[in-house]
Amino acid sequence: MKTITVNSQDLGDVATIDTYAMFKGDTVDEDLINWYNENHNTDYSYDDFEWDYDHAQIVKDLAKRRAEFLENESPAIHKCVPTTTGSPREYNFSTDYAMFEITYDEDIVENFIKENQEDYDRFYRDSGWYSHTEWRDDDDPHKAENIEISKLDYYLNKTIDQDTAYYALAEDEYEVYMNNTTMTLKDNKGEQ
Repeated sequence: MKTITVNSQDLGDVATIDTYAMFKGDTVDEDLINWYNENHNTDYSYDDFEWDYDHAQIVKDLAKRRAEFLENESPAIHKCVPTTTGSPREYNFSTDYAMFEITYDEDIVENFIKENQEDYDRFYRDSGWYSHTEWRDDDDPHKAENIEISKLDYYLNKTIDQDTAYYALAEDEYEVYMNNTTMTLKDNKGEQ
């Protein structure tokens, strides 16, 4: 077993927690409004409420769900724990992230790489990992770390179905947004 700390952004689509590309928040708002109107016999719309979204908690909850997904979907992953999460100031330049502490079976990953060596070599060269490592000295610990992360990135994105990863996140997203969204009827409506 090997344990490494990995940024979710370094593991491609299967580890993403990118709230910028998600749209379930809109569905949550509509569902909450519909629920309120049905239970109070009203006809309010979005602007009749004040909305509060705990974005930091949304990112934390999505990271926890994504860690559980990786543990459940990959035979190589024995434990995945989000240690920190964050969001950028400007989404044009970055996205939400989680730092994962991942304990995995290195032999499973290495055997997969050996079985797919040519494809991995092409991936390593074309994905940008090469530019992160080749200029470093062989004894530089960052070079070895980046190579390990590139192998895990390749393995996970080749062995976990991308559609499964996407739909699992979409399902999680709705519940996470629902749990971290608060709506309050505006005072000028005369009800609370």
